[in-house]
Amino acid sequence: MYRIILSLLSFFGGHKSSPVRLYPKQSFREKYEAELILGAGAMVIILLFLFAFLVVGPMDPYTNGGLV
Repeated sequence: MYRIILSLLSFFGGHKSSPVRLYPKQSFREKYEAELILGAGAMVIILLFLFAFLVVGPMDPYTNGGLV
């Protein structure tokens, strides 16, 4: 019964085949590899500055925690 319904749907245009890809689909990481590397590098630099200002700055005995 299910096969008959599918054949009727395909006969009347209800079921269309998908187009064939001529190239393999790229994943998100492959497509945006350069942008991800640049974003990760920017995040590392931002985290280093935050660490320096919030953790190392207050522990500096010569400036009493102030940024000179």
